[in-house]
Amino acid sequence: MKNLFIILWMGMMPVFAQSQDNFLQKGSPLYHSLSLMHDFRFKEAKDYMEKNKSTVRRGEYLFFHVNYYWWLYVISNDKKIYHDSLVNFLNQANEFYKKNNEERSYIALMTYGFDYRLAFKEDRFIDALRSAHKTARRIQTSLDSAEYSPYYKLTAAIYLFSTGYGREKYWYLYPYFLTIPDGDIQKGLDYLRELSGHSNPVIATEASYVLMRIYRDVYENYSKAYKESKKLVQVHPDNLFYLALHLQHRDKTGLLTPQDITNYRNKYQHTDFINDASKNFFKNWRNIR
Repeated sequence: MKNLFIILWMGMMPVFAQSQDNFLQKGSPLYHSLSLMHDFRFKEAKDYMEKNKSTVRRGEYLFFHVNYYWWLYVISNDKKIYHDSLVNFLNQANEFYKKNNEERSYIALMTYGFDYRLAFKEDRFIDALRSAHKTARRIQTSLDSAEYSPYYKLTAAIYLFSTGYGREKYWYLYPYFLTIPDGDIQKGLDYLRELSGHSNPVIATEASYVLMRIYRDVYENYSKAYKESKKLVQVHPDNLFYLALHLQHRDKTGLLTPQDITNYRNKYQHTDFINDASKNFFKNWRNIR
């Protein structure tokens, strides 16, 4: 059962789009801000979004902050520091989508995913299932639009794989899976592999990250996980989270060298951490999950 929860809406920093794809085009405020966070430049990302607040839609602004506080929550030894801010922006975002009739939009679907993951991390099992079901009941837009939008294709890919895997592995949940659109493991993987080579780096990064988690956490295929984490550290060499996971994959596949560990320590020492809780989180790369 644990693996099913890992893969449902597992992306580290999901992206979004509405009917147009320009929100994440290179040069847009949201694209730039998310890219800065991928590079571990969190303060700069937040400052940039605040500076450009008047040029972005309210939904974009809220979604950026959900992403921002999710990152800080995940990479902190003290989750309490960011918990209330994360929940606050999640609530604001959900209220906004409901009020503006955007509950089936891409941005809303991915926010429900954050709701789910937070509930799961806090062992609120029933709340996690409710959030996952809320997303599943609204996923048809992504499934119908997958071939026309890389953003919806990413959402569809995660749904197709996780639902297909869950239905195949957990027979006792079969009645539940009858109430939601069908999953498809192979189609989900094909979509993710396609998107991992997308020309938009934010989309490619997210797809590679999800693929890596699937290979690592579901199939325990560290050779394939290694190939995806290698892509991530090549594009985002300053991201210690990706680097720590990559070292673990190198270790599992017999490729780890003393120089790898030295490089991590050097990167760690020269990283401008947002606070001590984050610095302590990354002290031992073997403990990162």
